[in-house]
Amino acid sequence: MMYGMSLNHTHHARFMTTTRRPRAGSLPLPKYDAPPEQHPAQLAIPPWRGGDRDAFEADLQRRETKETFSALQKAREKAEELTGAVRGAAFDDWVRRCVLDAQAPDEWSQARTLYESYIEHARRFGENRSQRAQSVLALATETQWGRMMATLFIKKRRSTGWFYPLKLKRGA
Repeated sequence: MMYGMSLNHTHHARFMTTTRRPRAGSLPLPKYDAPPEQHPAQLAIPPWRGGDRDAFEADLQRRETKETFSALQKAREKAEELTGAVRGAAFDDWVRRCVLDAQAPDEWSQARTLYESYIEHARRFGENRSQRAQSVLALATETQWGRMMATLFIKKRRSTGWFYPLKLKRGA
């Protein structure tokens, strides 16, 4: 027997238990030894812990691919928007600097001639080499150019092609 220990340990026993009894009239205390309640989704075994690793990797790759294509689509939409702005600026500059209103129907210019003049002007559009390079990338197709022309001018079909009531300035 150890020195200082009594034979009766009952008064210490209530301090050694992990749960206590609630007092009369009080709410019961939660059981601290019980694991916390979990949502059913938390009970499922995650794929990286003994689940199907290949399925998890395939799903992860699918989601990453989807996000990449989504980001690429948004970037292309933004690039097309900016390209349209440059294309529009080059077209507006060409209209201001290179064409005049024709006074008589025999002065009207063929659409193909005007488009070639626009292309030549658009290749030189911009304040520096970098801007000119971007302008070349933003050149309007003949169809796009025709749609921009239709917002400003009427056109007339003749036996030799489409004509606009414009004439090119000298040197344009």
